Formats: sequence, structure tokens, C-alpha cells
Amino acid sequence: MNSFARRCWLTNARTSCRYAGTVDQWLLDQVPEPFTNYTIPPEAENFVGPTASKPSEQAKLKALKYGSLLEFVAERFHSAEDYLRKLNRPMNLDELKPGDTVKVPNVLPFKIEDLHEGFVPPNPAFANRIVYVDTTERFLLIYENNQLVAEFPITPGSTKLPAPIGVWKINGIAVLPVFRHDEGILNYGIKSDTAFICQLVRIIRLAFCGWR
Repeated sequence: MNSFARRCWLTNARTSCRYAGTVDQWLLDQVPEPFTNYTIPPEAENFVGPTASKPSEQAKLKALKYGSLLEFVAERFHSAEDYLRKLNRPMNLDELKPGDTVKVPNVLPFKIEDLHEGFVPPNPAFANRIVYVDTTERFLLIYENNQLVAEFPITPGSTKLPAPIGVWKINGIAVLPVFRHDEGILNYGIKSDTAFICQLVRIIRLAFCGWR
């Protein structure tokens, strides 16, 4: 069993769902139509641009954007790019342009255009929620009144610098923060003078920097 399959099994166990090897009617009723169509708007191109893999090169860019419209659509609908390719055969998704319509999963889309730099205001409705970080199985779980309401795969620390164990309070959640990539912090836990500053755009980096 690979790590992703194991996490799916753990989710099934945590939610007390009975695994029968098939998708039952209750699950089908949650999403009557599993797929929908999405037409790429002109403004999507505002979030696509040059990319870089090294922090030293990323720091030279005005923002860390998506490398293609396919990547933009994939993250918007929480999908792998290869999965979208299979859904849209024989369409060439490497040549997407505004106005094109693609088949996507019928899920709540992540709308990056709705994000604005700053901090998320406190929400009293979430006051009783508890965030549990499972450093062994590498899961972040959110509970409300002892009910699991959300969970996400994470990378909590490293062997050299493991995530600190204890009870912590979230003081704020930053949206589209400026990311300071510091090898001294990452490798030794000590702030250095050779850090690179990167302006974030993509949600994958938002998730890494949001808990401060």
C-alpha cells in the first residue's frame, strides 16, 4: 500500500465509513453530477507567467505564478494535470487559451482571484475548532465538536528539524504573504543574512506560509 492509499484508508477509518469496495448511493447523492465544464476567462492569463525552481531565481520574479493555463485549471479544480488530460482527450491541454472549455470535476473551485494580500479576519464560528497535526501520518486534521470536518496532507518538519510537539494557538492566517526562503532557518533553525524574498501567488505556497 503506497502512502496516498494508506492516507485514504485512514480517512475512511476516522470517519467511521464502511469500506465496501464500491461507491455507494449515499456518496453518489453528494455529487449528482461528477463533472462540469469550465470556460477559461481572459483574466486567467493574469495568473500565468515565468516560473523558476530555485529560490535565488524565484526571488527575481515579480510573483510566483502558474506555469501554464493547464496548471491554473488543475489547481482551481483540485486535480492532477494528467487526470485532466484523460478527461479531455483528444484535446491538447498544453495549448489552452482563454475561451477554451474543458471538462473538470464538479467540485467547489479554488478562486485565486478572490484572494487579497493581508490577514484573514477572526471568525467566531470557528472558535471551537481544533487543528490536529499528525506528524507520523503527515496529516493536518480539523475537528469541530469532536467531528472531523476537514483534513489535508502536509510535510511537518524534517528529520533534522522536526515539527515541535505541543499545544499551540493560531494567532493569524496570512493570505498571499511575502515568503522569506532562509536556508539557515530550514537547515539549522537559525536566521541568516542570505535569505531570498519571494512574492507568493499560488495556493500551494500559501498553505506552507499561512500558519504563523
